[in-house]
Amino acid sequence: MGSGIICLKELYVYARENEISFRDQEYTRIKNRLIRNVPKETGWYLWVKMDEIGDETNYTYIYIGKAKRSIISSLNYRLGQELSNERMLFWEEISLEQRENIERTYPYANFERGERKEGSTHIVWVSDPSCKERKLRDIELLLIGMFDPTANNQLVRTVEDAKDIKDKMKETLRGNEMRPRVMA
Repeated sequence: MGSGIICLKELYVYARENEISFRDQEYTRIKNRLIRNVPKETGWYLWVKMDEIGDETNYTYIYIGKAKRSIISSLNYRLGQELSNERMLFWEEISLEQRENIERTYPYANFERGERKEGSTHIVWVSDPSCKERKLRDIELLLIGMFDPTANNQLVRTVEDAKDIKDKMKETLRGNEMRPRVMA
């Protein structure tokens, strides 16, 4: 198992000094340098906002994702794609005209996902090349339940639904304790 952390500060600095473009080679060079040590393996990643207040660090967990073993869905590939397609999160202001132009010329741009990740300062990743693909989703859901990230709305609802079902099952069992047991 491997792990690492990517600091996104360099992308925020770049965004402050440059206009947004989805054909920007310098942005791509920075992004590629940031992910160069991320393996092309199976694993999970967490977008997080770290605030240092005095001697303490506060964490806001923003998004948890998973990555499969294949080249086009590995940790390295997924993080590279998200940093490319959701790059608008690094720019403070994007005009309506810029947004329309980007959506027209770059079909993979994902403003909605980028907006949900605004404020992220780091990405933490963990690789596990031995993890079987069928366990990936289960572990992702458990991580979402543990971290309760702000941008995993759809999956958080799934975890909440599972908790409701668990509670109903326990309630049903407790209600059944008073009834005589029938053995077949």
